[in-house]
Parts: sequence; C-alpha cells; structure tokens
Amino acid sequence: MAVKVQKLVESFNEIVGWPYKTPGTNDQNGIDCSGAFVRAFRLQGAGIYHGSNTIYRHHCRQVGTINSVALMPGMAVFKCRIDNNEPAKFRGDGVGNMYHIGLITGVNPLRIVHATVPVAKMDTAIGQWSHYGLLSAVDYEDGIVTETEEMALGMVTAETGKVVRMRKEPSTTCKTYWNVPVGSIVGIIDNNPPGWKRIEYNGREAFMMDAFLIFNEDQAEEDILPEPPKEQPAIFKERYGKVAAPIGNLVKMRDKPTQLCKLYWYVPVGTTVRVFSEEAGWCKIVHLGRTGYMLKEFIVPQ
Repeated sequence: MAVKVQKLVESFNEIVGWPYKTPGTNDQNGIDCSGAFVRAFRLQGAGIYHGSNTIYRHHCRQVGTINSVALMPGMAVFKCRIDNNEPAKFRGDGVGNMYHIGLITGVNPLRIVHATVPVAKMDTAIGQWSHYGLLSAVDYEDGIVTETEEMALGMVTAETGKVVRMRKEPSTTCKTYWNVPVGSIVGIIDNNPPGWKRIEYNGREAFMMDAFLIFNEDQAEEDILPEPPKEQPAIFKERYGKVAAPIGNLVKMRDKPTQLCKLYWYVPVGTTVRVFSEEAGWCKIVHLGRTGYMLKEFIVPQ
C-alpha cells in the first residue's frame, strides 16, 4: 500500500509537543524519532522498520546530502555523525551514523517535525540536518502538500510580532490555538463567521481574524507579483519537452511566470510535459492536469 504524502504530513504535525521516550509507545505517552515514522506508516496500513540508520539504508529509494536536491513535503531528513556508533551491522559501510530522523512537512516556509528531547518539535531552519531520503513506500506524485489552485489564498500579516494565532474556534477567548508565522501563505476555506476566515495551514483547519489576512488585491504595490510580459512570439507550435536539471531531482512549476511566486508544485526530472507557449524565458506547461510555468532552461526538446 502506497503511503500518501498529505496523511503522512498530518500524522507528523499531530505529534508536536508529545514527550520524547525511547523506546516509546508511539503515542501521546512517549515517542522517539523513528517511532514517529512507525506510527505514521501504521496509520495508513503500512510498515517501516524502527531505526533511523535502517530507514536511511533500506527504506529509501533515493538518498543523498540535502544541498544536492530540492526539498519537498514528505521527505525524510537525517542528522549524521562519523563516530562508529551506528548499529554494528552498518559499521564500515562508509555511510556514517544517521543518528536522528525527521520529516519535512512544509517548504515555504520550511518545517521539519521530529521527536526529540524533551518533546517533539518543529524546526524552521536546516541547522544540522545534513541528509535526505525519499521513502520507498511514499507516493510523492499523489497529493504533494501545497495550496491547490481551486482554493483561495491569503497571506498572514501583522504590524507587530512575528506570528499570528490560528484558533480552534472563531473567538479571541479560545485557548486552543497555533502560531502561524507572518508572511505564511494559507488556504481560505470559507468566510464565516463575519470577521473571521476558516483557513488551512500546515495540514490543520482553524480560524483567523480577517484583520491578519491580506489578499492579492489588498497587498501593497511592492508585494504584488509582476505581471507576465504581454509580448508573445509571432508563431508558436505546441510541443512536448522533458524536464531536466543539472542538480537535483525535482524542478518547480510555478503558478505565475516569476521566481517570486510562492505557489508552486514539484515536477520530477525526466517527466514529459506539454509546452503551450514561451514568454520571456518561461514555458507555459501542463503536468498532472495542472497548468503552470517553468523556466525554459529546465525543459529540453523531446
């Protein structure tokens, strides 16, 4: 059974704040870093070995250093030491001691959830994470975690502070809330009740006050994404091309033809895409039924 990215991310987001314990019971009473993967896989009817060194070596179809690949939700990340403290069966294989493991639950902004002392937490910077792994059982093509084209988007803003509260109920007295960094892009589910928006962020649905959300038409001039050039080639014949990149295995397909666009999806290197037009260094393409833009340099003739 293939493990779905969206559900995998949701499972990891749930453990933030759970106490660390090894070996734990893989629930709110205690969980360790690889136990979080065991739990998340089990919730989808799948299995994975308990142990970060084994996961890196035997449960990833692709591994390497973080700086060699584009990060994506659902990707496992590892911390590595060369200290010969890995399990005896792996010593001398040249890989090193993958002593800690976490999961990328978001890339814009970066979010890495991992079970550590004293409680499971979310990192927002690479820090000491050095290696990645694409998990063999995970279907990365089905439900990459990102905002969808159909969902309206908003940006979190605040004149003071770095975070805004997203509350479980639409009330400022609600004591259950989560902090959302200023500048984050969130999905707008509906506009009720008045003065509030029901939003989606980080795999969780909750409420945020209208005052802390801005939309394209509300943004200041410097925040508005540039319009694509109006000039079009006199004649362009639709064609097929193959996605290529000198470094990494994924290329971003953006919602608009600008690298400032915060809404994008990953397309694996080697994928064949249909090219509808070219404009100012960008190709308008379609992939998995979604239309977007990719830099011309990443598409080679087929």
